[in-house]
Amino acid sequence: MSSIVSYLKNKFGECTCNSCKKQECKLNLDAFPSEKVILDIDRVTEQELAQIKSKRCDYIIVVKEGASIFLLPVEFKSKWVKPSEVKKQLNGGIDFFKKHHNKQFMCYPVLVSQSLGHGKSSREFQKIKIRYNGKKARITHVKCDKSLSWSEVKGRA
Repeated sequence: MSSIVSYLKNKFGECTCNSCKKQECKLNLDAFPSEKVILDIDRVTEQELAQIKSKRCDYIIVVKEGASIFLLPVEFKSKWVKPSEVKKQLNGGIDFFKKHHNKQFMCYPVLVSQSLGHGKSSREFQKIKIRYNGKKARITHVKCDKSLSWSEVKGRA
């Protein structure tokens, strides 16, 4: 098992979970490698979160495959999606991860919701880019109870 996955499982054991779910909305992880950890950020102690001043996403998924580390900050929204808030929350998840892993990683930010809203809101959302390691990543929208494919994550990273 990789050092970062083992480290996170040991440090945040009580905050790890087997799936990402908020209320009646779930993110299905299709064919993800077994060498991963899913952290429920809402269950992390305030002491651990004290250094992260910004808002935070709901979950972070860390996957180790070969020599690569993949980070998936995941935010759930019910019906109304405000692009600037989602961006802040996903960036907060990246900041939390970087506190524990200061090496290079691939980032694949995810928003899970029923929709992106209409018109202007949807267009604004599609323009958002999340910065990490000197790179930029677009946010992937996954509808509630749908699958996120590991091959899609790897293909875009």
